[in-house]
Amino acid sequence: MRPSYLPARQAVCYGLPMKPLCSPLVRALAACSVSLLVACSDGEPLPVETPPAVMDLAVAPALHALSAKVVFMDDGMGVPFFTQNGSRVHVPSADIIGKNVFYATVPGGKSVANAKPIEAGQGVVAADLSATITTGSNYPDGPFEFAVFVSVTGGELAKGPQPGDLAAFDLSKPPTGEPPVTGVSVRFRIKGADAVVNLANRNFIRF
Repeated sequence: MRPSYLPARQAVCYGLPMKPLCSPLVRALAACSVSLLVACSDGEPLPVETPPAVMDLAVAPALHALSAKVVFMDDGMGVPFFTQNGSRVHVPSADIIGKNVFYATVPGGKSVANAKPIEAGQGVVAADLSATITTGSNYPDGPFEFAVFVSVTGGELAKGPQPGDLAAFDLSKPPTGEPPVTGVSVRFRIKGADAVVNLANRNFIRF
């Protein structure tokens, strides 16, 4: 038992007596705080802050497609093409009609022989010596390469053009800021819409 001559024990913090939280002073301060909050809100419930909306920065770029139209012309002696050494030859229309047109696309400035294709496929030369190729919508804004050849010899895409085949190329100087041309493909550009490329005899050489 505690001797009656000792005062009642108080809470002590760092040697100083502490008043319990339920003291009249603490209760008065709490009541005053609640009264002020209610007065400022005119009796209405206190507003709850809504966290600001977070912008989604991971927005995928718009993708577009390429539509390529190949149209060959027969001058009466056959379909004329230049060769790699600069000479000119005529290929009979019958040797071109019905043959496969193989294509592959890669990023601008890349050689189709060394880069992984974005996509690849094939078409067929129609009886009017034309062929149409439409890619998938796989291309954001920017330059790309379109490698295309007519397999007159009946080869395969993986082997590329063989002697006697017709392969497209483009040596046009690219705009400032674009990579150099490859010399073995046709450059196309996506600018917020699908791209269209028209190819004729002059865009091909006979291997």
